[in-house]
Amino acid sequence: MNEPSCSLYGQNLTWTKLLAQINSKVHGSHIFITGPSGSGKTTIVRDFLKYYARTHEYDNWNTWGLESNDDCLLLTPDQDRGIQTIRNNVSLFIRQIGSHHLNSKKHHRWLIIDDCDLFPQISQQALRRPMETYSHITRFIFIGSSVEDLIPALQSRCIHIPMQPINFFEHIPAIIRNIEMPYHESFDMEMYYTIINICSNNFADFIRYLKLIKNYCKTNNVKPSLSVIQKLCSITYYNLFFPLVKSICSFEIAETCKLLMKIWKLGYTFEDILDNFQQIYNLYGNISTTNKLVDNLVVKAFLLKAWVDFCKGNASVLAIQNVAVRTIFEVRETAKKITHGLLINT
Repeated sequence: MNEPSCSLYGQNLTWTKLLAQINSKVHGSHIFITGPSGSGKTTIVRDFLKYYARTHEYDNWNTWGLESNDDCLLLTPDQDRGIQTIRNNVSLFIRQIGSHHLNSKKHHRWLIIDDCDLFPQISQQALRRPMETYSHITRFIFIGSSVEDLIPALQSRCIHIPMQPINFFEHIPAIIRNIEMPYHESFDMEMYYTIINICSNNFADFIRYLKLIKNYCKTNNVKPSLSVIQKLCSITYYNLFFPLVKSICSFEIAETCKLLMKIWKLGYTFEDILDNFQQIYNLYGNISTTNKLVDNLVVKAFLLKAWVDFCKGNASVLAIQNVAVRTIFEVRETAKKITHGLLINT
């Protein structure tokens, strides 16, 4: 059977390395795959397991990687992965010979541990000996963000396969073609940059946002635009923080205090508010009715004063409201002086 191509953009090398481990007999043929969030680690492992099960003629091959079965055990963070589970259920799975293995020594059972940064170290320690003793019948796949997620004793028993961050722009033509984006010619680089910034370089979220935009444009028979992207892709914090940035830049003290209290009551901390405030301003830039110089001045002054207060331990909603009011007063007076000076010089 011909080897399938990788279903993920830009991860052909990772896919090739995974396939090379299927029938590997060398020591350390367990797999430790790492990569940044959203790079597709879990997806590529699922595809690998399905390919393995299909080529080894398992009847339930299409469920491999999605759910546990007699020959493929998934341990995800939402399951109990404590030491007792490892010593009992997992140890029993590791030691058993699967039904396919009875007919062919080329078959293995697979144990997949996702998000191994959340996998307790005491549980990791309990896997050291079983990994080495039973590797002839059971193979392990660990999925993590970095090599630090796995203890050295387990790393030494694995083939490490790192997944690299994906170059978004390199694959844009193929992505748009496969997604079947309507009016794709309307997309410009500013719109792509906006989506990438909103998803924080998470490729999985990037694809989800593009599909969301596609469905919206198809349903409403409209062309994709920057305003559509801003409202669809950042709907939660856009609706909260866009008005806040606008009110501060427009020197609206009462509205600013009201919005800060509303955001605070929704569960945002002092630090969350500052982070989201800055991200919204960076994404949408000059949004008030005043000039860009004043916008930058009030935003930078507010962030600087607020972070200083936060470092001093003033992290209440009253503290951030106080900073906002002081900043608006000071910048408004400064703006008046600048404007007055310009008029005199004129």
